[in-house]
Amino acid sequence: MRTVQLYKSKMNGFCNGVKRAVDMTADAAARYGRVFCLGELVHNKRVTDYLKGIGVEFVDTVQAAAGGVLVIRAHGAAKRVYDECEQKGITVVDATCPSITRMHAIVERKYKDGYRIVIVGESRHPEVIGINGWCDDKAIIWNGEDKLDLIECEKVFLLYQTTLTYEKSLAAAKNIVKEYAKTLEVFDSICYTTKSRQECVKTIVNSCGHVIIVGDGSSTNTRRLYDIAVESGCSAELIEDARMLSDAFLRFDNVALLSGASTPVEVCDEVEAEMVRIARDRRVSIRVVCKA
Repeated sequence: MRTVQLYKSKMNGFCNGVKRAVDMTADAAARYGRVFCLGELVHNKRVTDYLKGIGVEFVDTVQAAAGGVLVIRAHGAAKRVYDECEQKGITVVDATCPSITRMHAIVERKYKDGYRIVIVGESRHPEVIGINGWCDDKAIIWNGEDKLDLIECEKVFLLYQTTLTYEKSLAAAKNIVKEYAKTLEVFDSICYTTKSRQECVKTIVNSCGHVIIVGDGSSTNTRRLYDIAVESGCSAELIEDARMLSDAFLRFDNVALLSGASTPVEVCDEVEAEMVRIARDRRVSIRVVCKA
């Protein structure tokens, strides 16, 4: 019987920030019975459906939670959101990732000290919108790929969306035209967990012919993992759950199973179980090897 070797990352499942946010929201729902969340807590449909089932309502405005309990999602929110909650008598459950909360404090301080804030990231991403809200929405939001001329900026503070790849952060630094800036401070704000998972993909593609990334397609950190695998020339698929799994992995002797930071570990387990089922039906065995 032929054997497929399955390399499974030990980092699969929630990162600490996402686990904290989900736990805090579940605790709030149990305590208050009905709570609101400003936008999706994290970008994962399974998590969103679970929270809806325990009484969490997802809203687009602070006003919708007036007089009630509002969860600030893991991506964080602008300062004006907290101010509005105070004005409207809303109890806030702040599930912002601690790393992002720290970024908010640093950005607010640097802005007050006269720095021009530059954020390398996606302008529409909720994390970037939230960070910009701690400097009066006056940050330069930049993709890092084009040249950025810092004329008229004497003091500049540069930081990155936490899910940016390390390579893109290096490229962004080289694309800054800074002759006119007397001071340029760079804050390496890329999440440690993000870096670790991305490095795992880079390493594992050297020994695997096919990579399965488990997570929601709307999750930036999940898409980055998929993109890294594809850019390396490796065969890869991005699936939300076991129902989307194809039998493509059976064409390879070495396969990897990895997940985004907002993917529940049980979803990864379900995908693994489905892989075993599909393989068994084709008279193929699977040998699981866990990687750091």
